[in-house]
Amino acid sequence: MAPPIAPERQYIHDRCDGKSYGKDAPKPALPCCWVPPCVKYCPTCLETNCICSVWGRCGVFKEKQTKGRTSVRTTFMSVGMCTNLIGMALTIVACFAISNDYNILTSTSWSEGTITSVNISDSFQTIHIDTGLRGVAIDQGNSLGSLEEADAVTSFDRFCDELEDGLGRYMDPDECDSCEESSKTYRSSIITTVVLYLPSIFTNWTRQFVNYDVNCQKFFGTIVAAISLFLAVYSMLGYKNDCWDGFYNGDVYYFASNYTVVPSDYEGGSDDEPIVVANFSWEPGTGFICLTVATILKFFDLVGHCLIQTPSITRNKDEKLEYHKVFGQDGEGGEGAEQQEEGKAKFTEEPTNASD
Repeated sequence: MAPPIAPERQYIHDRCDGKSYGKDAPKPALPCCWVPPCVKYCPTCLETNCICSVWGRCGVFKEKQTKGRTSVRTTFMSVGMCTNLIGMALTIVACFAISNDYNILTSTSWSEGTITSVNISDSFQTIHIDTGLRGVAIDQGNSLGSLEEADAVTSFDRFCDELEDGLGRYMDPDECDSCEESSKTYRSSIITTVVLYLPSIFTNWTRQFVNYDVNCQKFFGTIVAAISLFLAVYSMLGYKNDCWDGFYNGDVYYFASNYTVVPSDYEGGSDDEPIVVANFSWEPGTGFICLTVATILKFFDLVGHCLIQTPSITRNKDEKLEYHKVFGQDGEGGEGAEQQEEGKAKFTEEPTNASD
């Protein structure tokens, strides 16, 4: 026989077991969206501690404004779940830039560069550069000479080795190892961001139901959303500073004979050779744009969690005891069906005064 449940913890157990306010009360369809079982085993640590209680009380929209099927709660959490689904799909697209397949990388790159000639446009073919999270794809034509293999991907760990074979025409030699040194961190961050979308979606679904919302779900949803935002922004800014900016930008001068970059201290000589001026212009790639949009959408999820309070039963001892009195240890009729229906009504009725 199961040990008796403390009266003030009955509501937690029923939320974890999918029978809050009776088995027939509205609830998330999937058990993975009920309150996690660990909460009922460690309620003091995970639910009723002062941090979770205080954070649960915070919010613009109070309990009476978040009841009913068309409530503010349902609207905000539904929007949060939709933005998370869209954001997850967009972030997965950004993750494809990890690939070193030429076609995949050029379709999902994080930055796109275009090189055009300023002074010999007739014989200079436009060059396209796509950088990802493990390598760079260069559609070279024959304008600045060729790397070992045209229209292929050069991985970051080969950058410094490829400088003399052609890559030095596109980036500062002193920055040849910057992408390799930082890319592992950004790859881990972006993959973690994708994984964190799953608990965020489950939390949005749980918090749509006022009779299943608890303090720890709001705290967890807020923290996960904030971490996801941080990782995405960190990945984008770090990539921009450590890798994207390592390539040339603006006008770059080359000797026409071998397409090597003209040194900054070059002053010419008696046998001045022709100089080729190439212009590098950069813009965000498809993957970077997708991650940017996903990050903006994640902000709406974070705001939704902050604005919606948790139910007062999560903080009010009298309500907890009343719940136990009505529903009993098994959540099935401590005082009969009529009392149960009255108890359900407290959480399912439409609000009559949203200002309370």
